Parts: sequence; C-alpha cells; structure tokens
Amino acid sequence: MIDPRKEAGERNGPLPPGGSPVHLHLVGVGGVGSAFLDQLDPMAEGGTVPSGVDLRLASIARSTLSHYSPAGIRPDQAKRLLDEEGEGDADPIASILDDPAPRRILVDCTADAGIAGAYPRLLEEGVRIVAANKVAFSGTQQEWRRSRRGGRARAYLEATVGAGLPVLRTAEDLAGTGDRVHSVEAVLSGTLAFLCSEIMAGRSLSHAVEEARARGYTEPDPREDLSGQDVARKMMILSRELGVELEPAQVSLEGFLASPLVAPSPGHGASIADHDPGFQKLQEQAQARGARLAYRGSLRNGQIRVGLELVEPEDPFHGLRGSENMILFRTARYQEPLVIRGPGAGPEVTAAGVMGDVFRAVREWGVAE
Repeated sequence: MIDPRKEAGERNGPLPPGGSPVHLHLVGVGGVGSAFLDQLDPMAEGGTVPSGVDLRLASIARSTLSHYSPAGIRPDQAKRLLDEEGEGDADPIASILDDPAPRRILVDCTADAGIAGAYPRLLEEGVRIVAANKVAFSGTQQEWRRSRRGGRARAYLEATVGAGLPVLRTAEDLAGTGDRVHSVEAVLSGTLAFLCSEIMAGRSLSHAVEEARARGYTEPDPREDLSGQDVARKMMILSRELGVELEPAQVSLEGFLASPLVAPSPGHGASIADHDPGFQKLQEQAQARGARLAYRGSLRNGQIRVGLELVEPEDPFHGLRGSENMILFRTARYQEPLVIRGPGAGPEVTAAGVMGDVFRAVREWGVAE
C-alpha cells in the first residue's frame, strides 16, 4: 500500500510544524472513507502527525448521521461513535461552518450532489475542500469555477481522476507553466480496465463484473461503471485543469455495453450476462489479430471522446493489465508523450490520493498563513 505520509513528504518537503489545529471533517464512510480512516489512524497517536502538525478528525458523517467533537475523534473509533452517538438530523455542512477552528478541511468521500453543492459556500467561508467527489467539477463550466476556488480557500481534487496517481497535479503544472497541450489519451477507469483484462484472459463479462465487485472496484450498481459516465466525468475534469473550457454536452460518449464493437447488442433492460456472447466474440476477434480491449478517453482539438477500442500491439495502451490506469500527454514540450501509469482502482489507492491532498492543503496553509 502507498504510504501517503512518505509520498507527500518526498514530493513536497516537510509539513509546516505547529500552528493552530487543522480540523478534518469527513463525509462518507464507504470504501474510500473507511480506507482514509485507516490511513489517518497511525497519525492520531497524540493528535499529531510526525512533523508536529495538530491534525484532528473533528467530525464524521454519512447519510443523515453526523458526529462532531472539536477535541478530536480517534479514527479507529470514528465509525462506532457515528453509529452510537451520531445525530440523525444533523447537517454536516452546518457543523463545518459552525466549527470555530481557523483551519478547516472538508474531506468529501461521497458522490453526493448535495454535499458538492455546498462547496462554493464553504470556500467563501475559508474552508478548504479535499474531494474524491466528481459531481461539482464535472457539471457545467460555471459550477466548476464556483467549486474550484473562492474566498480564502480552494478545492483539491487529485483523487477524482486516477485515484492516487498525480494526474491533475501534472495537468495543472503543464497549464501553469505555459505548455501547449496537443492531445491527451487516457485509460481512467480501473474498473473497466480490469474488465478488459479479464475478458482478454477468457473470462465472461458477467464473471469479470462479479470479480470486480468482490474486489471493491465497482460502484454499488456496476451499471454506473459500465455506462462510461465516470470516465467522461474524469476526462472533463482533466481537460478543465488543462485550461480547456467544455460543457458536458460536448463529450462524445459510447458506453461500455453500447459500444458498436459489441454487436448485436441486447436491448434495453438486458442483464449483464446477456452481453456475455457479444464480448466473447469480440475477445476472439481481438486475440486473433493480437489486439486487446481498452476503454479509452481522448482529448483532441478541444473535443472529448470516450469509448471501447481495440488497441494493436504497437499501441502504448496494449500493455495495460489488471486495473492499471495510464495517461499520455502530448504537448509542445513533450512530443514524445509524458506518461503516468499505475493502479487506478480500489479504496486504498483512492484514499491515498485524498490523504496526499490533505497534506498539500496543510502545507500551503503553512506558507500562506
């Protein structure tokens, strides 16, 4: 497992010591939120991280339950306290706004549109946002602007694209240093990458989906992954970090099950298993010519396309296996592409991306305040 403390320290130097406590307000205790608590727990001894920053879990919330304790909540006890002492009518956003601590961070590990809708108000009040939630950043261009930065605060969203990989940080650096991006190609769904790898290994689609679900790769309803919307949202966020202004309607999206490569496709309402024969035929065709399946997004000439493709042996994406993600930036400076590659699915690696952004927010606080 990635150690986010070591990763953050190696990337950006030591965290600033001392100062007022940093209060973390965690919303969402599913797979990613629970993994975040596990990674936070070793730092809770004595209430400080090794560098001396007083980092406190001040509240935890899920659905309609919320538990707030300004003195700090032990991460290993947080979910139990939420179940036993959580308030059923408490508003987690109100708890954050009412918290008098001068340094507050919302850690959003949900996919909740209501929580995302509160970002502009939180930013105006000086609350920094660390998000694995893609909703606010993949809506309209106006929503993205209002949710990205405001007041005395900003949002950190590395975990929304590529789990724990430094995708958006790289995009931000390219745009910020004046590089001109010619194109981006990306496999950004660890779930769909895993399905492609399993299908190429001879497993049926339905068997591969069940295995992905068992590993915690899929959404509760795997059809959300299979729709391709998650990849479209990630490509939208990545493009915006590169300075490309796009609206959701400008994305050309072919769903994993609805790809024209898989024909004939069962009708609306068919079960996942009904698609097994089509994917078996596609696997056989790909194998016969040495190709592989990849669900890929691309950005070219200000346009995003997302869909299932057959990649030939000479294609850089041909070598992907398992849940790996890969992003290729071709720019004025990087005519031979700048490549980022690594694990792209699983609560632990996504939580590591969240933790890295928490450290980044704390570090920038130390510089600015």
